[in-house]
Amino acid sequence: MIHSFDIEIAEKYGVDEAIILNNLFFWIQKNKANGKHYHNGSYWTYNSIKAFSILFPYWSKDHIRRVLRKMEDKGLINTGNFNTLSFDRTCWYAIPESVYSILQNCNSHLAVLPNGIGESAKPIPDIKPDIKPDINNKENIKENIFTDDFLNHRFSNSLETAIAKWLTYKKERKQTYKETGMETLIKKIKNKSDECGEQAVIDLIDLCISQNWSGIIWDKIEKGCSNGANEPARDHEKHRLNVTRL
Repeated sequence: MIHSFDIEIAEKYGVDEAIILNNLFFWIQKNKANGKHYHNGSYWTYNSIKAFSILFPYWSKDHIRRVLRKMEDKGLINTGNFNTLSFDRTCWYAIPESVYSILQNCNSHLAVLPNGIGESAKPIPDIKPDIKPDINNKENIKENIFTDDFLNHRFSNSLETAIAKWLTYKKERKQTYKETGMETLIKKIKNKSDECGEQAVIDLIDLCISQNWSGIIWDKIEKGCSNGANEPARDHEKHRLNVTRL
């Protein structure tokens, strides 16, 4: 794999920024040529931090996040979210016209290989562009949901896994949450976890999935529980007519 960059960009903004920018430019050019991912007057590409870490194995995920944040602050990239699923937080990237022109001018001069054949050197990756998370995989769901600031809650790994499992289950039923519904769900889980303990909520989610229920039946957690002292009720018929679903 060969990673290259524009010297002018590297001198002005840094080598790391130039490497990532050239990668984004490569895929944005392909999308532009194919008429794909045109939004708000620009062509975009998208990738998760995990995908970037595979593409750039010599950088940590935290380092990649820092570089992307610096690039946005410096005006080298614009970021957005044009995902179909409301809970998919994969970030999209576009390059402002002023920066795009510099890269376009640089890449218009094909590099000549040292052997003198005159073939063009390929600028970037050998992995599939626009890598999206597999939303059937609970680890990827966790990465793309629980790192997002709007949730603003901290859960244990076990509860995060249970929530991701629930979201996968809902997707299999062709039922998905819009942003408001997702926020409500997470807040409800947070409140019930504080009231009854995380394990009670995990058990309740497992129960609802095993019974093929369309929603989480919060009345199954006994009223008045605190600090995880109570487990979800296992009486499948009790309170069936008086349930709160999300």
